[in-house]
Parts: sequence; C-alpha cells; structure tokens
Amino acid sequence: MFNLLKADLLKLKYSKGKRITVISVVILFLIYLLLGDSSFVYSGQLYPLGNSIGFVSNCYRDVNNPLAGEIIRTAMAYTVFIWIVILIFSASFFTKEYSENTIKLSIAYGESRFKLYLSKAIIILGYSFLLYYLFSLSIFAHACITLKFIPTISEILILLKLLTLNFMVMVVFILITLTLIMIFRNTGLVNTIICCFIFSGALIYMAFWEKFNEQSFLIKVFLKVNPIYYWATICSYNLNNNIILQTLTYFGISIVVLALVTYLILKKQEIK
Repeated sequence: MFNLLKADLLKLKYSKGKRITVISVVILFLIYLLLGDSSFVYSGQLYPLGNSIGFVSNCYRDVNNPLAGEIIRTAMAYTVFIWIVILIFSASFFTKEYSENTIKLSIAYGESRFKLYLSKAIIILGYSFLLYYLFSLSIFAHACITLKFIPTISEILILLKLLTLNFMVMVVFILITLTLIMIFRNTGLVNTIICCFIFSGALIYMAFWEKFNEQSFLIKVFLKVNPIYYWATICSYNLNNNIILQTLTYFGISIVVLALVTYLILKKQEIK
C-alpha cells in the first residue's frame, strides 16, 4: 500500500492536473481581490447572522467593526467554486490510468483493485484538503488584515470547525464522483451529472429555503442527499436547525453506503 501511495504521489507531482488546479485556485483568489466591496449569492436576510443560506463575501453591517462571523462567511464564500476545480481534478486524476491502460500493469503485479482505488482516493482527498484549507485561510487572513481585525483563538477555532465540517461534505462529494466514474467510465458524463446535481440543488434550495418545511417529501430528500444543502447552510454561518448534527450524520451514512457500493463495483469490475 505504501508503494502505491508513493507512486500516486509521484504521478500527482508531475501531473498537468495539479498545475491546472493550482492556477485555477490562484485565479479564484485574484477574483476575490478584484471584485470589490461586496459580492454574494444568498437567500434570506443577511442580518443578523444565521438568517440566510448561500455564499456571502465582503458584506459587513459595519465595516469599521466587523463581526468574526461576517469574516468567516467571507472566507468560505468562494469555496463554492473550489467544487468545480476539485471535480475536474478528481475525475481526471482517477481515470488517467484507466484511459491509458497502465492500471493493467499494477493488477498484473498482484495489486488488488481495492488498494489501487484507496491509494488514488487518499491522494485526491489529501490534495483537495490542502487546496481547500490554504485557499480559505488565505482569504480569512486577507480579510482580517484589510479590516484590521484581530481574531481570538476561539474565533479561529470556530472557523476551523466550520471548514472541517464543509470538508467532510467535500469528501462525500469526491467519493460520489469516483463512484460514478467507476460506474459510467466516462469523465465528461460524470462531470455533467455532478454539475447538474449540485447546481439544481443550489437553485431549489435557494428558492425554497424560507419555506423548507412546507415542501414535498421528495424535494426534502433530494436536498438532504445533495452536498450543496450542507455547504450552502454552513458557508452562510447559519448554524441553526441542527446543521452540525445533520452534517455529521450525512457524512457517516454516506461513507458507509459509498464504501459498500465501491466494494461491490470493484468486486465485479473488469479491466479492459
């Protein structure tokens, strides 16, 4: 297993996907710097904190006395675009050996398909972790410096807690992507399905959030299985309605289900 991880890490080091993702993240950071005083996509009321969902950046009730929650909102707002970057990277990195048929060599040397899958998943998740945290913390640091705000230790811990909750949702998002790739074996199709799933969830959630409890059972189920439901809620610093418990439950159940599905797929998968 260690040799597989080492090999995949080496492939990541020299892959075009890594360079493209780094450039994409830098461009996102520059967009954040250039967009000006405020940019947001949300549903509900911006004030007080916790009365909205969505992605809100650089929006403060009193710019001279900003709240820590408002800055945390800003730090997490642009991470919605990280999803697209991670989606493309995950799909391309995971499928490269399949498309080039080099995976046959590993299987011929006796490596199990589960170990091959696990190695690639660990590298993808680890790289995504670094990108996501560095990007979010860079925006938080920039906002604090610009606003001359000195966060306390407890406020930094809150930021890290929320970033971790959102990354847990991203883990599910990545594993769903990898599972669909193993099923359809078509990167373009999987990227399209995932984008439609995420963005349709965002549109429905934004439209129905304020009357969420009045919606049909099917709409509620669709949103509760959609990662964007948790992402858009936490990113807006909305910690109401037991969202933390819901996120942990979603993560736990999703990991178990996806692990079982992955095992069944790998057991029957044929490498052609």
